[in-house]
Amino acid sequence: DKLDGRVVLPTNVVPLNYDIELDVDLNGNRFTGKETITCEIKELTNTIKLHSELLQIQSTKILIHQDKTEQEPTTIAINLKQKTVSFIFSEHLPIGKLDLTIHFSGEINDQMAGFYRS
Repeated sequence: DKLDGRVVLPTNVVPLNYDIELDVDLNGNRFTGKETITCEIKELTNTIKLHSELLQIQSTKILIHQDKTEQEPTTIAINLKQKTVSFIFSEHLPIGKLDLTIHFSGEINDQMAGFYRS
């Protein structure tokens, strides 16, 4: 799905809150970060799809609120053309809330995309 050239994400997973921590090395033009997104799963799915550009994903896990269990995706699929990342799990995620935690890194760039110098 595209809307004015933008990729529209599926509506089966709805973000409720974002908590982002960044460690920036301005001299080295690099950064690392941790993001925890509280999401609500509205329909059964085994995939969480997000917008992502110019990031390297180090690790990802979810914490399911209902039973306090953690899972890691079996596959992390990056689509450079759509500028998305999909976290694919071995089983359907239960309807309800979960926390998705992503550890990532990247370069501070001058491409006016991602984390860039201004």
